[in-house]
Amino acid sequence: MSSSNEAIKTPPLGKEELVDLAHSLRRPRTLFNFILTSIVTILTLIALFPLFSVLYMLIVRGVNVFPSSVEQILRAFPEIVEYRVTITKQGSLDALSVEIEDRLSDADRVVRELQIRLGLKVDVRCVPLGSLPRFEGKGRRFHDQRLANYQI
Repeated sequence: MSSSNEAIKTPPLGKEELVDLAHSLRRPRTLFNFILTSIVTILTLIALFPLFSVLYMLIVRGVNVFPSSVEQILRAFPEIVEYRVTITKQGSLDALSVEIEDRLSDADRVVRELQIRLGLKVDVRCVPLGSLPRFEGKGRRFHDQRLANYQI
């Protein structure tokens, strides 16, 4: 029997054994860091997902127009039920036109607000209620027809 004061002797480790031990201790930490980094990245992308639609920017007559900006302006009018925005090429210039379903049938106030807030003259037409398509979830309210009419 050995006394309690005696330490258990282990054989000394060589250089190769130490490298293997260090590598095996590092591997779980690396895997843990990879998993943790992946989770944080995924959660960040999920949190920023609403911004991706904002990143889509139109350039109309040299003015940067974000679809979210147009939507925010139009949604400020509670009388506007639905809208559709169309970007077309008129000659060498781009044009922005908006069709709105407005309970008041007054497009002039919307034209003024869009011109003030965007710095761009926009053609606004009132259409009958129920004539524009309805969307569940994310709607396709912006139609860019510039490339369809593009000719070289």
